[in-house]
Amino acid sequence: MLEDGAFTFEVGRSGSAAAAEWFNSKFSGYNDPSIDGGRTTFDQTAEKLNFAFVGDLSLAVTANEYPQGLSVTFPGIAFAQGSTGFSSNWWFAQLTGQHTRDSGGPDTLPAFGCTPSGETVFALFLRGGSSNGVNAVSLESIAVAEAAREYPCKVSDVQSDLYRLPIDGTQCNLEGFPGSYDSSVNHIQGNSLYNSKNNFPYVVLTHSVSTASCAHIAAGPKQGEEKWGLKTYLEGWRHPGGIQVIGDYIFVPSEHESSAYGALYDLRTLAAGELRRVERFDLSVNHKAGALGITSYKDAGGTEYYVLVVAHLDNENSVYHVYRAPAADGIEAASFTEAGSFPCGKDFQGFGLITEE
Repeated sequence: MLEDGAFTFEVGRSGSAAAAEWFNSKFSGYNDPSIDGGRTTFDQTAEKLNFAFVGDLSLAVTANEYPQGLSVTFPGIAFAQGSTGFSSNWWFAQLTGQHTRDSGGPDTLPAFGCTPSGETVFALFLRGGSSNGVNAVSLESIAVAEAAREYPCKVSDVQSDLYRLPIDGTQCNLEGFPGSYDSSVNHIQGNSLYNSKNNFPYVVLTHSVSTASCAHIAAGPKQGEEKWGLKTYLEGWRHPGGIQVIGDYIFVPSEHESSAYGALYDLRTLAAGELRRVERFDLSVNHKAGALGITSYKDAGGTEYYVLVVAHLDNENSVYHVYRAPAADGIEAASFTEAGSFPCGKDFQGFGLITEE
């Protein structure tokens, strides 16, 4: 019924497998179609639900960062109710949401919305854990995303900058990784530094995890002890490779047997301790991908291209595959095609591409 501007629904109060199946079918599949519940705060499926419904959630938010208020609409938000023991247990989900934390992370879900003027908004909702009740969903953080940087910083003189690098590095011992990181059988695959638009530095690492269902990304502020365990999205693919940042994005390759995928992640969401994967971007290749490098350049006619080099690492038999994409529509819409390949007797854990001004 609709009365005085409010909808009233008659809903069930006993657990229904049919309601749960409806909910599960809509809010699964972020990590992989075979992994269920990936768009909920719990990252799992429901067995029975009393009821579930989905719609657009519009909020008027006042926060320290937005003293004048912020109006935002989150499309495809779901609330559902189940039961645990003698209490009602509520669920929260979004059709485009992504549960990105590993199994040791909080019951949070990054949700994506927009302002009336079309600006993208990132928000973090919590349903679960010890900090809120079984019937409470809390808004943990919210931010209007600035326009993404989609190109690399160009270097004025590549050779002189490289010559200024120290010959010998400094050994660092990394401890306290979140999640199941057993250093006796797993190790760091790639690392990169990311400076946000306000010059806040983060470190991003890719890490193999043989005991987990998928490979992991570890990230956190460069200073301090805080770090987060984030999972890549491919079930059974436990080997990510060397990585490189371009603008506000990072490319992460994952290989399995003789094939590989290249995934694209939006680093702006690190401000909320999460990492959004660009779901429409998916580069599938028929060779392994132990590491990759990414940059952009302009050809003689002034057309800008992204160029991506993906390494099939095999010691002295390594082959480096070169991919190119027009940059006119931005990196999230880039469609790469292979331009060629070359052999190289070097097997690098990671490498980077640099464009000179």
